[in-house]
Amino acid sequence: MTHRSTAGALDPAKAYLPTLLIADDDPVVVSTLAAQLGSTFQLIPAARNAQEAIEICTVHQPDAAIIDVQ
Repeated sequence: MTHRSTAGALDPAKAYLPTLLIADDDPVVVSTLAAQLGSTFQLIPAARNAQEAIEICTVHQPDAAIIDVQ
């Protein structure tokens, strides 16, 4: 999963899955988590930092988030 803007649309085919935001500045971590969790969650566009995560959460209101705090 690559970093996308907050304008990215969610997949309607996965509407029944809980939504998940992944926030990490390391694209390898984001990609690994997305690969492992993409069948269990509908992934929201990834955030690279806390400010971006807040903005994305305001728009998409995810059910859960994985956020790197350092």
